[in-house]
Amino acid sequence: MEELLRQAPGLAVWDLYAQPVDRHQQFASGPVAAEMVDRFTRPAPGGSPRYTAVWPVLAGWEREVGDEHALELTAAASAVVDANLALAYQATAGDLRRNVDLRIDDSWQQGGIWRAQTLPVDAVLADCDPLTPAGLGHLEHLLPGAAKRTGSASPRQTDSVVHVEHLDEALLVVSVALSEADLSAGRLPLPDAVPSLLGKGPLTLEVHHSGQLLDRDLARQHTQRGPGGLGSVNWPDSFYPGIKVNVAAARSGRQLIVTTTLLPDPVRVGDALLAWCFDPVLLAEGWGLLDIPPPPLSPGPPTHRPNGGGYRPPVTALEVLIVAALLRDGRVGTARSRSLDGQQLSAAMFGPDVVTPPLLWTVIHTCEDMAAAGLLTRTIVAHDGVLPEVFTWWPDTEEAREAQRIAVGADTAVRQIRHWRRPWERRLPDGHNATPAARARYAQWRIEVDGPDADTELPEGHTFVRGHRRGEGQAPAWHQHLHR
Repeated sequence: MEELLRQAPGLAVWDLYAQPVDRHQQFASGPVAAEMVDRFTRPAPGGSPRYTAVWPVLAGWEREVGDEHALELTAAASAVVDANLALAYQATAGDLRRNVDLRIDDSWQQGGIWRAQTLPVDAVLADCDPLTPAGLGHLEHLLPGAAKRTGSASPRQTDSVVHVEHLDEALLVVSVALSEADLSAGRLPLPDAVPSLLGKGPLTLEVHHSGQLLDRDLARQHTQRGPGGLGSVNWPDSFYPGIKVNVAAARSGRQLIVTTTLLPDPVRVGDALLAWCFDPVLLAEGWGLLDIPPPPLSPGPPTHRPNGGGYRPPVTALEVLIVAALLRDGRVGTARSRSLDGQQLSAAMFGPDVVTPPLLWTVIHTCEDMAAAGLLTRTIVAHDGVLPEVFTWWPDTEEAREAQRIAVGADTAVRQIRHWRRPWERRLPDGHNATPAARARYAQWRIEVDGPDADTELPEGHTFVRGHRRGEGQAPAWHQHLHR
């Protein structure tokens, strides 16, 4: 729905709502929008974050102008959309106050809650989309000291390279290139704010080394919070300086998924053959190489594709983790394919106890987006009376490509068979009329749909075809309903 709205000309879109552009421009150029931008872009004293909600500001404006009907019914929704659109423009393309970061923190409560802070922001927010709700307000309210950390120390060359790939109110994804120091010390470096976004109590690392089966004590480890990240990590012996890992966790969850990524082809550096993605600078520093090895041809970031997920858009940073989970936990199928449905996949990645509906739909919509790009296939499989979508990864072999073509064709046929045909009136050849039985069924259907006062007379020259699923329980052929 959101993608259709964005493609429609003349609409300004916020979340799943849209406003005609010319109508929104009237609001954006008016005094209320100017006052809102001024108020919402003011940090708290000392430059720490200030959180401001849209609806109380609009309600206060309504009282000031004395118009008790200004925010009634659809006018209220229209005003909320206009206000958020004006703030979104300021956050992405407008002229903000000098050295101020403005971003949405919650798109639902109180019509939208926005966060303003003096730059620089913490590393956990530095590269995040300002229009993706970060969900930090509750945390910073509970831990006001965290809000005063407006930046982090400049990293040394030998520090691990940490990058927040995605942050919202349900999910956190971080990429880390591990330095020699962190490998030796058994650390997983993370931005300072990240551990506080996780659940209370002991944390568990699920380590998945692509292409290698790890011992149980390496694959699942208990870890401890420490300065600059997590400690007491036992990294596999095949890890080398600069190796890149992707880390994903559900917000408030206590399980972190750590996954390496295989290179398309191993890279030889000196006498070593390196199979996993790595940072060449950290590798050279860790091994004391005089020449920095050329950057490996690692799988590049996926090309931008239109969001197909509506309220919970797909997250590109999850794609490598989804493939890793399918390879690790998926059911083995034809040509060594791997399959799981959305709920099974989410539980395999984050644990069944923390898979909230927003997180589940984020995973499903990301899989759908990958299927649209040809990275996975999606099929519908009947199970206990429901039809969940199943996502399948296929190896790059001729056998798998042929099996994939057959599977996609079979799924298309199954969808056609299951397609529901609603009841309808079918026109008959000239000179034919419906049977009394068909007229009686039509009358019964009309009463069921429209009540006892419905018009139950079947139009002349038509018969009634009852509803059915295509391929099962078909009504008799048209000529069996007829009499002259």
